[in-house]
Amino acid sequence: MIFSNRHIPVLMYHRVHESETDFLTVSVAQLKKQFNYLKTHNYTTISVEQLINYQKRKEKLPSRSVVITFDDAHVSFQSLALPMLNKFNFKATVFLPTNLLGTTHIDCGEILTTQALQKIQKENLNIEFALHTHNHLNLSKLSEAEIENEISENISFLKKNQLHFTPSLAYPYGARPKTEIEKNKLKSIFKNYGIESAFRIGNRLNPREIKELFDINRLDIRGNDSYLSFLFKIKFGKLF
Repeated sequence: MIFSNRHIPVLMYHRVHESETDFLTVSVAQLKKQFNYLKTHNYTTISVEQLINYQKRKEKLPSRSVVITFDDAHVSFQSLALPMLNKFNFKATVFLPTNLLGTTHIDCGEILTTQALQKIQKENLNIEFALHTHNHLNLSKLSEAEIENEISENISFLKKNQLHFTPSLAYPYGARPKTEIEKNKLKSIFKNYGIESAFRIGNRLNPREIKELFDINRLDIRGNDSYLSFLFKIKFGKLF
């Protein structure tokens, strides 16, 4: 209990399927079992906005907080994940790669349309949208100008289509520049566009007080991992 209160796990999901599982896909049964664990062990789901407001503005958080995130806005979010989230009255954040909306992407699969996201936003107050770049490109392989364009177009699209979003970004593929010079340039771009935080993978638990808001860890929840693996990640993250 005490250990859980000192950390804030951020869960990263991608797709949900009725029964099939793989690296990026959990089944409905797995999702239900995982959500049931969070509920019965008194976790409270919070939005990314709440997390950042706690870190930067010292707004209060529940003692056992967890953040649930979904990357890419796959069509299964609306058809399978959302009903489960509503059943448990859980909050979740969806990171949107805006130029992929309404398409089928080689890595991300079939992505929800803009209209579907507008409907979700209108009908579900517990669902929050955030940034995932415009084209879902690996930021570690882009120039400074290309990165700025990815972020600018991501934000412009959301504003144009009246999709309200929290100014936070999830790195596509979990990748970001490696050197300190490149990282500082990226932070400057983020700050210029009002972005307050960014999420990597990492597979580690975040301390309750997060020092680097542009490098927040998420736990990769995989469909081909066991339930025990899920429990281990929630409690301990990655040991090595």
